[in-house]
Amino acid sequence: MGSTQVFNVAGVNRDAFLEHVSQNKRTYADWSRGWNSSTPQQTMGKEDGLASPFINDEFGLAVDRGVITQSEAADLSGTWSALSDAGVLYRRVLRCCVFV
Repeated sequence: MGSTQVFNVAGVNRDAFLEHVSQNKRTYADWSRGWNSSTPQQTMGKEDGLASPFINDEFGLAVDRGVITQSEAADLSGTWSALSDAGVLYRRVLRCCVFV
């Protein structure tokens, strides 16, 4: 069973975040290497080049910086939907879970 957590983050450096996103563009094709890499998404192919707010590699950076552990990051991916002028980031973190 999968679940989606939605949360907001305050105090985001808006300029730095937008710069990071512009330097690390993602597409819908990137979703296949994220939370569901064991079962890649299937599309008609025409969507693969479209821009996406997908975030995945950033969880690896959090591991490198000691913010979270490798096991915590192993099945995390997500998207961001908006960033306010005050630095509030609206995010969805997707976690693929299997319960036996």
